[in-house]
Amino acid sequence: MSQEVKQEQIIAFGSRINNPVQLEVLSSNNRLKFVGINHSGYPYELEVKFKKMYNLSPNIGTRQFVLSSGENSLFTLTIKDEDDPHDYSYSVSYTIGVYNESTNSNFPYIIPLSNGTLTSLSEHNFKVAIGDTIFAARKGTVAVTSKDNGLSDRIITSRSLEILHSDGTVAVYESLYDNCFVSQNQTVYPGQPLGLALKEHFTFRVFEFVKNIGLRAVDFTFTNDGKLLNSKEAHQLQVNHSNNTMTKELSKRELKKFSKKELY
Repeated sequence: MSQEVKQEQIIAFGSRINNPVQLEVLSSNNRLKFVGINHSGYPYELEVKFKKMYNLSPNIGTRQFVLSSGENSLFTLTIKDEDDPHDYSYSVSYTIGVYNESTNSNFPYIIPLSNGTLTSLSEHNFKVAIGDTIFAARKGTVAVTSKDNGLSDRIITSRSLEILHSDGTVAVYESLYDNCFVSQNQTVYPGQPLGLALKEHFTFRVFEFVKNIGLRAVDFTFTNDGKLLNSKEAHQLQVNHSNNTMTKELSKRELKKFSKKELY
């Protein structure tokens, strides 16, 4: 995907947490295990650069890693001669998000409302009733929930629920009540209830990471009743989810659970 991006298209995260990445060194016998801890629900790209290394193997130099949320085992150094002192020093740098050249802008999302609902769609906004259930439009991992306001990295600072997809895109479900039905790092599936609408309109947007720059909103397509709908155009519709779309990214094991209605 082209990286010739106009500056006005680029956005930054709405809020960030302090010290999202931590590097720990665990010593055991003659080994030093390096562990990267990501306190965010979003992945981080980490670079570890050794300035000094004595009596240790292998000679690392500089290495890059992608840190998923939680603990990540990075590498282990071995003390070559236990009778000789060892020493090292290093620096770290990190950036939020992982750029993916394989972002699928043509992926069809299901309408994130219940089957049979009558609604209108205009510029990513759905007409809903306060308290309507909002559903996952695509399989992904919850990066931040509407109840984590101010405590997590998040694209939108209002009550949004943000879900990371396998191709690196992020779906933002805006204006949900705090008592959402899912939690950070949970895998969610198309058609799974996420939370309740806080307002009479519900906004759904998709973003992608731009390498070394930030985020940008991307155009995407909904599928409903066998038809493809441009998310920016105006539509009057009755929601009708397609099983073909809902099962598009499911594994064989997940497909079996889906057929038995045991997926979530």
